[in-house]
Amino acid sequence: MSKRKGGDDNCQFSVQLQKRRNSTARQEGDGEREHDDISCVGETDDMEDSAFDNKLLMADSKSSESAIMAQTGPLQPTITETGPLQSTITAHTGGVAVLPQLHSCHIEGSVNINVSTCSAPVLKSESNGVQESSASSTTTNTDIKTLSEKQKLKLKKKFQRIVEGVTKKGTSTLLNDIYTKLYIIQGEREGINQEHEVLDLDSVSKSQTSEDISIKLNDIFKCLPDENEDFRVVLTKGIAGIGKTVSVHKFLLDWAEEKANQDVDLMIVLPFRDLNTMIEDDEGYSLQELLEEFCSELKDVKDPKTYENCSILFIFDGLDESRLPLDFHKNKRVSKVTKKCSVDELITNLIQSDRLLPSARIWITSRPAAIHKVSNWTQTTHRLTEIQGFSNPQKEEYFRKKITDPILADRVISHIKTSRSLYIMCHIPVFCWISATVFSIPNILDTAREKIPTSLTSMYTRFLLHQMQKKDEKYYGKHNMVSLSEKDMKIILKLGKLAFENLEKQNLVFSESDLSKHDIDVTDASIQSGVFTEIFKEEDPIIRDKWYSFIHLTIQEYLAAFYVSIRLHLKDFSHFQ
Repeated sequence: MSKRKGGDDNCQFSVQLQKRRNSTARQEGDGEREHDDISCVGETDDMEDSAFDNKLLMADSKSSESAIMAQTGPLQPTITETGPLQSTITAHTGGVAVLPQLHSCHIEGSVNINVSTCSAPVLKSESNGVQESSASSTTTNTDIKTLSEKQKLKLKKKFQRIVEGVTKKGTSTLLNDIYTKLYIIQGEREGINQEHEVLDLDSVSKSQTSEDISIKLNDIFKCLPDENEDFRVVLTKGIAGIGKTVSVHKFLLDWAEEKANQDVDLMIVLPFRDLNTMIEDDEGYSLQELLEEFCSELKDVKDPKTYENCSILFIFDGLDESRLPLDFHKNKRVSKVTKKCSVDELITNLIQSDRLLPSARIWITSRPAAIHKVSNWTQTTHRLTEIQGFSNPQKEEYFRKKITDPILADRVISHIKTSRSLYIMCHIPVFCWISATVFSIPNILDTAREKIPTSLTSMYTRFLLHQMQKKDEKYYGKHNMVSLSEKDMKIILKLGKLAFENLEKQNLVFSESDLSKHDIDVTDASIQSGVFTEIFKEEDPIIRDKWYSFIHLTIQEYLAAFYVSIRLHLKDFSHFQ
């Protein structure tokens, strides 16, 4: 007698015998049927092993199916005139099933015994009138839908407004009101120098041609008409300030507002600059733990298989800011969301399509020079896209949205068009923002033409001076457009040193201890200079201390260059050895 303990799932035994016409048996409600000689034990439901000893029933040619029912429970051999005899025995969770025994039988043909487990709904006996279903798939779908709704509400609240300037004190604007469509192409344009981002602005600005395959932001994962399937991994490159991060925010907002990509259940943003702060955690993370750090609503996920059963899009913004080694070759293989390992191992296994959550989609944004960080990216990445920035009509559209005074907007646009270099550089959205800020200074367009900024450096310099002016007006009632106080120069040089030394380390996020090393007092700088509050923004902490960064990477690069130029002017080379 063979026994099998039922596990978490239902266990089902099927016995098939080739029917032999032997004798007749009458069953209630049926006509005459032929029956085989069999010996079997029927269905069990959480019964003790000893209870089976007396359940063996010999069914010979004179036995009836009703007798089997009386002694063994709901075993119902299914017999047809032409098909095989088939008997099914089911053991519920915790139950024991006893395989049928065959003896003294005359069987023509073969005997097949199949054992299978499943999670199918189980019906209780009809005597109590209760029908119970595990409904595991329904429950999972409900949980995923609830998670999706929670995340959409959170992302909508987080990204529906954009802050240009200081996070807390800056003026926020509805993203949908200020967002201007960017020109995105598939692949990369040949002949563009990937190592220098400014010298080729002219060629980039003029090179939007009919040969480009343009892609809408919300369609970056969708295949083109001549392609067979959608993409799993997309790498989007673009120079600093071209709009990569804002594009990510708009993509998320459109999903949260249910305007696009509703085939995705969850969208999870993992900025590399935030991942950098987790490198030193010795204990490591499982993927589930890492996701809970970034998305608190995912703490409601009790079953790790939920991540396998839903459609997820991971967004890794700012590959160029990453300090992770991203060692695809040496990192060990990880395939379970509950397995603890280093953050670097989690990221590389997510990106590779045959490892961790292979059905999940991946979007990576990067500056051109950092593409090499994704090992063998031409193989790992299924689609490469490039953000080209604003077209000429989009430049004007942005200024009219940003500058609410239509007369001033017309004057700014006219002035920019008179300067070829300015007009070319304005295909970079962050430069448009800085230009709009500078040209909105009262009466600046009425000054002598030679004093109006016409280059990248002069525009950033005037932007910096504008922050000084705002500080002086707010705290001291002063109005000075050109000169800097000694105190201002000291804080700018401190910030410049911080910017320069950390650019060398590829460090773009700073803790309060990092600032203290450079003799920068957050509170003092915020009150006394204004530069710090305007040029720095406080990062959202991930259960850690406060973190700070410059409001844009180009601001950090400008201050680093300013610091270097001052030191070279003073012939102080000690910092560059």
